[in-house]
Formats: sequence, structure tokens, C-alpha cells
Amino acid sequence: MDNKDNFRNFTILDEKLLSYIKREVDRGHSLEEIRMVLVKSGWHPEKVDNHIKHLSKNKNKIVFISSFFAILVLIVLFFYIIRSISVKSEISKLILEADILCRENDYDKSIELFNEYLLNNKPSSEIYTYLGLCFARRNQNTDAILYLNKAIDLDPSNSHLYYKLAQLQCKIKDFNAAKINFNKAMELNPKNLLFSQKKACIMNKTI
Repeated sequence: MDNKDNFRNFTILDEKLLSYIKREVDRGHSLEEIRMVLVKSGWHPEKVDNHIKHLSKNKNKIVFISSFFAILVLIVLFFYIIRSISVKSEISKLILEADILCRENDYDKSIELFNEYLLNNKPSSEIYTYLGLCFARRNQNTDAILYLNKAIDLDPSNSHLYYKLAQLQCKIKDFNAAKINFNKAMELNPKNLLFSQKKACIMNKTI
């Protein structure tokens, strides 16, 4: 019974000693200063050293794990940036090629390129916009409006998309919808006088 009690006391004392060392370290004291105080207080030097080593090992483990995860995050971030740059470059190249085809009236090939990209990649506001403009040049205004609406869903703060959409709606004589989108474009970008001028010009013709 006495031996068991002594063992329990020993364990409690160890826990108290560990807690004391941790607390003093957090307060800014060095391990050497803490050791000197404990030894002067009657603690056995070897026992104090063992506890300090134990804490140091745990601290090193924590530092290692933290450093490992920090490096891992940086690696993931690096590859994400590289991937983003690659995707943007790929989109720019595709848009240039498809837009040239569209301007040369090769609409089918241009639309095929855009749709092929969308089949293999995430939806893109830019791709939807150029698809819409390509259909507009083809005078397929209903399809053009469909794709511009998709572009707006992905980029709702882009004033030029609402402006382009309003122009197309005017072509199909949906003037109420056009007015709403002209107003939205002007709300998002009040400094662009083209929006208000174009709206006034088109709306005056409908009166």
C-alpha cells in the first residue's frame, strides 16, 4: 500500500514538475534559469534534466510537424498557382485561335473549339462570352443570349456582359429586358458613358 502511494505521489510530482517547467518557459524564462531554481529548491538535478529533455523533445516534434505542414501548404499553393497560370494561358490561346476563326466566318470550327474546351475543363465566363459573341455574329441571337447569361452567372459583376446582353435583346426586340440590363451595366460602371449613350440611342428608336 505504501509503495503504491509512493508511486502515485511520484507520478503527481512529475506532472507538477512538467507543468511548472512549461509555465515558466511560457513566461519567458530560459531552461537553464528554471533548472537552477528547481535544483536550489531541492529537486534532484538528474530528475530535472530528464524532464527538461522530455519537454525539449516534445517541442522539437511540434516544431517539426508544424514546419512539415507549412512546407506542404506552400507546395500545394505553388502547384495551384502554376496550374492557374497554365489554365489562363490555355484559355487565352484557345480564345485567340477560336476568335480568329469566328472573324473569318468559320463559325462552326470556332464553336467546336469552345465546346471542346468546355467538355474537358471547368466552365469559364470568358469562354461563354466568346461563344455568345460567335453566335451573335452568326445572327443566332437566342443562342448568343443563352451563353451571355451563362457568362453572367459566373461573373455577375462584369458590366460589359450586361451591356452586350442588352444589345442582343434589342436585336430580338425584347426592349424591356434590354432596358433592365442597360441599367445594370450603368449601375456597375457608372463612369462608362457608352452604356447610357447606347441605351438612349436604342430606346429612342423604339418610342
